[in-house]
Amino acid sequence: MESRTLAIFALILPLTAISSGAASAQGLGEIGFTFGKSSAQAAATVGSSALSPAAALALQQSVRLGALALLCEQKGNLDEAARLYKQCLNIRASILKGHDPQALKYVTAIAKVMYRQGKLADAETFFRQALSLTALKYGPGSNELNELMQQLGKICQSEKKYQDACYYLRQVLNITEKRVGPTDPSALASRARLAEVCMEGGNLAEAELVLKPSCNLSVPDKSRDQLLTVLDDYGKLMRQTGCTAQADQVEARARSIREGKWPEPSALSSSTAPEPAASEPAAPAAAAAQPPGSPGSSSR
Repeated sequence: MESRTLAIFALILPLTAISSGAASAQGLGEIGFTFGKSSAQAAATVGSSALSPAAALALQQSVRLGALALLCEQKGNLDEAARLYKQCLNIRASILKGHDPQALKYVTAIAKVMYRQGKLADAETFFRQALSLTALKYGPGSNELNELMQQLGKICQSEKKYQDACYYLRQVLNITEKRVGPTDPSALASRARLAEVCMEGGNLAEAELVLKPSCNLSVPDKSRDQLLTVLDDYGKLMRQTGCTAQADQVEARARSIREGKWPEPSALSSSTAPEPAASEPAAPAAAAAQPPGSPGSSSR
């Protein structure tokens, strides 16, 4: 371990000078501790007494690599940012052996850089790793999962992996409704987003199951626009599937709401509250749960 750590450190020392004009010492001074101070502090609490001096020094150097990667990212040098983030993550993984409290931050940073580069498959892999780490840290069903699952839904939609996209967006909807209730603007927007992907993927029956219950809701004024989106989408879906009478009903309600009348929705459906779509596809085949940087991990 000692010789390997020394070798790692010998390799990364020159990286402090790789800026090639992209990052100055002043720039690192401005952002280095913004990005890296918490990493250094956290590392000091993770078995630091068991680390050799060389390993501890390498860990500190990884913090500098992370700061330099952030600066490259901010300057638009995404290839270099991705390389440095990965090197930082691999160094930390080789030393901390799956007990890095900052792994989530670095994995997420890599995922976002990959997405900005248009490398959707790689971005999906790293966002899935981030999702696994977030679930381990905060627990399944936590609010902290939502942003990552929204991003995964967007990526899978772009890749035309509609079943996977709907899976993630359905989880977003469930978490959001549990947190704020079904009549909140964010919950209605999540429902409309899920239905949009269902329709784009050709699953019109699923889209109907997603949209129809919300058409029956009485919502506060702050949710007016989001409810109108749901009603408009449901009306279009009914027209598309030849359900003219239902389309007429929902479109009439939407018109009345726009006129400020807020008609009672009881005639639209017998439901009184939205429910998640009836069918629940299996979760996407996620990457194996292993520390980023370990053998077989895509962070290498």
